[in-house]
Amino acid sequence: MHEKYILNTVENSLKILKLFKNNKKLSFSQIQDELNMNKTTLYRLLCTLEADNFLHRNKQKFYELGIEFFLIRKNFFKLDKIKNISKPIMKKLVKNTELTAHLAYLEGNNIFYLDKVSAGKIELNTEVGTKIPPHCTAAGKAILAYKSKEKINDVIKNNNLHEYTQNTITDYKELIAHLESTKKRGYSTDFSEHNRHFSCIAVPIFDPKKEVKNSISLSGLSVEFKNKDKNSLVNLLKEAANQISNEFYKNSTY
Repeated sequence: MHEKYILNTVENSLKILKLFKNNKKLSFSQIQDELNMNKTTLYRLLCTLEADNFLHRNKQKFYELGIEFFLIRKNFFKLDKIKNISKPIMKKLVKNTELTAHLAYLEGNNIFYLDKVSAGKIELNTEVGTKIPPHCTAAGKAILAYKSKEKINDVIKNNNLHEYTQNTITDYKELIAHLESTKKRGYSTDFSEHNRHFSCIAVPIFDPKKEVKNSISLSGLSVEFKNKDKNSLVNLLKEAANQISNEFYKNSTY
């Protein structure tokens, strides 16, 4: 990476945080001695990290890692756990349907693919970590349908209902109607809405409170879907989603 792209402020903040790999708590003077940083600069960086909850200053005025680190760590292990649980279930889905399976989650205003099991033929050019707006994907709409009106509006505002194909839903009222229908029937569809050659069907994965953070989907060439029994695909997906939910939330604090 070219040095011209490196921001000194960010680099110095990371240097501070890296000190806590081997130290549970540190005083201001200890951090200053370790990094030999200007005291005024260090103080401002520490104040910023503390304000954003990446650092916490205890009653003895020692700095410790803040709550944001623990939330990030918890989220990482949560995603890793659901991915490990879902893998064999997704493989079974692919074997039974000859379609590609995706495990997705909503982060911010976009859908991310957490895992993928390929059907081994012509398929969507998606990779784990791929970011896609929710309004044009079955996986996204299967999650979005169970979010609050405020969250839905926030997602729509952020993505501006961008048109990817002639089938993309770009009208606010039409999208809301689709989400209401999705919630009523328990599954969502994407018929060439993000890629004109591919279609997808998805269902939500419920947690014990009936909230939705993830979805599981099957996708393939649109011509393939014409020869598939939609009800059969939905039933297989719902069965898979229930199995993932039961195993993931069993004895879980998430």
